[in-house]
Amino acid sequence: MDKKSWLVKSILAALAIGLQCIAAPGQATQEITPARIPEGLPSSWVDVKAYGAKGDETTDDTAAIQAAMNAVISGGTVFLPPGNYKVTATLKKPQSFSGPSIMGAGFNKTRITYSGAAGTAALYYQGGSGAMSGIKISGITFTGNSSTVGVEIDGQNGVLIDGCLFESSAVGVLFYNRSAGSFSEYDVVEHSEFTSTVRTAIEYRRYIDPGNPSLSGTTSFNGSGVRFSTAHATGSPVVLICDTCQPYNAPLSLQVWSSKPSILIQNDNRNPNLKCDFVGTLTLETLRTAVLTLAEGANPVTLFVGSIETENESYRLGKLMLYKDLELHSDGTFHGVPEPRGLKVDLVRGSTTIPTPLAFFSDGVTTTALVNIFISASNYYYSYLFSYTHNPFGAKSSLIPLANPLAIDQAGHGPPAITTDNRDNIIISNPNFPASGASATLTFEQVGWLNP
Repeated sequence: MDKKSWLVKSILAALAIGLQCIAAPGQATQEITPARIPEGLPSSWVDVKAYGAKGDETTDDTAAIQAAMNAVISGGTVFLPPGNYKVTATLKKPQSFSGPSIMGAGFNKTRITYSGAAGTAALYYQGGSGAMSGIKISGITFTGNSSTVGVEIDGQNGVLIDGCLFESSAVGVLFYNRSAGSFSEYDVVEHSEFTSTVRTAIEYRRYIDPGNPSLSGTTSFNGSGVRFSTAHATGSPVVLICDTCQPYNAPLSLQVWSSKPSILIQNDNRNPNLKCDFVGTLTLETLRTAVLTLAEGANPVTLFVGSIETENESYRLGKLMLYKDLELHSDGTFHGVPEPRGLKVDLVRGSTTIPTPLAFFSDGVTTTALVNIFISASNYYYSYLFSYTHNPFGAKSSLIPLANPLAIDQAGHGPPAITTDNRDNIIISNPNFPASGASATLTFEQVGWLNP
């Protein structure tokens, strides 16, 4: 049956159903039970129940679902009608540029309950890196246990995981460059949820063969990440970057619920030349006692281009650098325009040394920022605007005063002295400051840079 004939037949069938649903006065309407797949569906679709799957929570449906996947292994769609499908071994798509999409009836209707070996995934896609696959995994709840993974992507490019729910798992989605020379790029999770029973929502991992590096996966996870989704932070990292893994240009738009002190991104990539950067919007809702640190780990900096919205201020940037725009270089350096940064410090009598964030603003380039400094104590207020230039070569950074719009000294302490050193510190000094109660608020906004 060609597509035109199938379309006509489907429309006529729909009209017939609609007429049956129109009841005469005094008659009850007829209840219509939709079919799992409309009659005449293109041959690229298969129903797992046609291969013996039961979806009754007790029958082992592993072989039946695998058989359905194998039937359209070069491209097609596997449909899982509503049900709870027991799976005891990993469902595998072998190495190739294409593969079957898998569609459930919605994550509140179709569930895969996985009880395979520790460290394995319910669903494993091995790709042929370098070509977009167009594969879609949608409308399924993945339920595992504390040692299993929901979905693993190994070198498959262009996989969309949409409208899925992950629960009771060690890892929800694992991007794993496991195969020799593999790279998992442009794989995106969206419109999905990672419940509080998932230890880590997204993990980036790479296989390294110590004896033969050519058998290792690559470091690249270009464009792979998560967006328009929800995750729960309950003490473990929401996103984990393993050593020598580099997600870059990676989407990260999440609604994060935090009930315990947690880390959003644990960046354990120890290679300083592999800068990891994300793009997106973070919406944070945390308990006031559950401070969420946005980035930590072995790497000194994780880059983020986007915005942050929070219900309260129970978060800290940690090692996250927030940018308006960003440019990465092949040698591992970067520069860009960061979002304005502010910090408040208590001042002591004598001198207070304040580390600035400018050393990380643009790596390896001369950076200029406007710095506003507001100093206050009882009956004492001073405000300054400076031009600050960071020198990346160890020379003393320059701090040039531009304005002093406020100077109130009813306490008689005298004006403060403000200087800098060659370690990107600002030093505020006054021997007459009170023993306590004096503070400084500093705001940094980059206005330019100069490549060396």
